[in-house]
Amino acid sequence: MRLATHFFKTAVLAASAIIATSCETLPPGEPPEGAIIPEPEMVLPGFNAETAVNHMVTALAMKCEPISGASTKHPFISNRFVVSSDPVNDLPMDVWRKLIRMKLIRPIKDMANGAEYRLESVINKTMNEGKTSTYNWTMTLKDLKKKAPDWSESIKFTEKNQN
Repeated sequence: MRLATHFFKTAVLAASAIIATSCETLPPGEPPEGAIIPEPEMVLPGFNAETAVNHMVTALAMKCEPISGASTKHPFISNRFVVSSDPVNDLPMDVWRKLIRMKLIRPIKDMANGAEYRLESVINKTMNEGKTSTYNWTMTLKDLKKKAPDWSESIKFTEKNQN
C-alpha cells in the first residue's frame, strides 16, 4: 500500500515538473500592436441570406456592448442602410425589425430626436457566378457622441440569382 502511495506521489510530482518546465514565457519588452491571432474570416458553407440575417442579429445581441449590455434601458438607435438594386437589399431591414421585435433597441427616425447610436449596413456583391452571387456584408454600430464605431461585423454569404 505504501509503495502504491509513494509511486502515485512521485508520478504527480514528475508530471507537475514536466508541465511547469515545458511552458514558454513571453519575451521581454512591449507586446505587439493589434491582435496576436487574427480573427478568422466568417465564410461558412451554406451561409445564405437567411442565415446571414440570423448571424447579424445574434452578433448584435451577444457581442455589441450597447445592445447586449442593456438591461432595461435600451439605447436609442437610428439607421443608415446603403440601398442597392440587388435582392439582398432588404436584409438590413430584416435585422432592424428583429431587433425591435426582440426589444433590444429603441428605434428613432433621425439623429435630431436624440439617437445615441447609428446602425449602418453595406452589402457589396463580390462575385457573380452563373446561378449564385457572393456578397460581403458589413454592419457597424457607431456611437454618435464619440463619432466612432462601437461594434462591427463582416460576413460573406452566397445567394441564388433570380432569373
